[in-house]
Amino acid sequence: KDSLAYHISQNRSLIFHKTKIKCVFNVLDKTSTMAPQPVVQIDRLKMAAKKEQPDYEPAALHNFTFGIAFSQIRTAHPAQLRRKKPTGAEPHFAIKIVFKGENVEGEGGPYRQFFTDVSKELQGVLPLLIPCPNAQAKVGYNRDKWIPSPSCDSASHLAMYQFLGRLMGVALRTGVLLTLDLPSYVWKPLVGQAPTRADLKKIDYSLYGYLKYIRSCDRTDFEGESRKIFEKFSTTLSDKTKIPLAENGEEVDVTYDNREEYIALVEAVRLHESDRQISAIKEGLSSIVPAHLLHLLTWQDLEWRVCGRPHVDVTLLRRHTEYSAGVSPDANHVSYLWQTLQELGQQDLRRFLRFAWAQERLPADDQEFIRTQTRMLIKPSPSTNDPNSMFPQADTCFFNLTLPEYTNQLILKDKLLFAINTDADSMDADQPHDDNQGNRSNSFGGGSDYNDSDDE
Repeated sequence: KDSLAYHISQNRSLIFHKTKIKCVFNVLDKTSTMAPQPVVQIDRLKMAAKKEQPDYEPAALHNFTFGIAFSQIRTAHPAQLRRKKPTGAEPHFAIKIVFKGENVEGEGGPYRQFFTDVSKELQGVLPLLIPCPNAQAKVGYNRDKWIPSPSCDSASHLAMYQFLGRLMGVALRTGVLLTLDLPSYVWKPLVGQAPTRADLKKIDYSLYGYLKYIRSCDRTDFEGESRKIFEKFSTTLSDKTKIPLAENGEEVDVTYDNREEYIALVEAVRLHESDRQISAIKEGLSSIVPAHLLHLLTWQDLEWRVCGRPHVDVTLLRRHTEYSAGVSPDANHVSYLWQTLQELGQQDLRRFLRFAWAQERLPADDQEFIRTQTRMLIKPSPSTNDPNSMFPQADTCFFNLTLPEYTNQLILKDKLLFAINTDADSMDADQPHDDNQGNRSNSFGGGSDYNDSDDE
């Protein structure tokens, strides 16, 4: 505790953010390697077809992107995932993602889509993460947050949590984002900080309130005819598993005299119910990002670098938007775009990002935009068709948006909303075509356009 490193870690929140992040990425560059790039091959078309089969196994790991990647690269040496960042404007990919059977140009779109797909699975169909109690009960803060399931403690489960940690490390190194909604309860241990009663309150407000109530009760609330408290020395975890707090705890009454002991035991168990799972995540993360470096970050620093900010900031995106030759930032149709984006809700903004970039979140701030060399590029439509009959086109590998010169904002908004809500996850749209032929594509996410021109 007398070391300089300890004192720096204890005062990490006081270090200038820009200085700290620059130091972090300098160290990451020094610990990168030129090891061979792991390859993950995924047949998403086959996976989708399987869901229609009568013998489909919805719980089988091999039916999910996360499970396929886990089986293919879980044994890869961590050094292979610490690939050196290319010089110049070259993109940074730790894993080569191959979408079999899909006609994709470039690596960026599949790479980002892979992390988006994995995030959806983790916060949906896979058992590793569960909604926090506040989300389950729809009370208190953080109703959108997920936590590791305390019951997923087998060797295979812990190996998957470790793999998740590796993906977090890859996200931090390469600037891709895992769109996970995890509370401070999870992030704090990853940066060497212990969760507190306040963190427990943020994920289980009902428990916090109940323990506060027990602490304030009178002796008569535990005894006699006016007894109100009938608790035993046991508690229920976030995944509804009930466990004893002491030997034969299910048979031991909570009394006025032992209530403080009961409260302390409940808080201790609940604060540490996912320790094994979070430790496995940290083990995987630390194999990609040096553990001592994590202790320089606040939990928010780590969350924002791994997951970005949940709130899509249109003003931030506009600051990092460029315009190709033939498009003026002051053009009417460009103004219509920004006006439309400012009007959209967060859900539609996330869909727009997924449509244009195969991710649902932006880099955390200006510094991260610059570090990852991220920008949106607005391009003119090469088609000679009536612009009002056309839909936007996106090159997700490069974050390019081809925007027809719509004559008013209502038309642009209608076309954009249709595009972003129509199969924006597909990459099977990078088919070469003559733009003057009014090509009708079946999707938008991978660089497609959808023209309802009479020229078809």
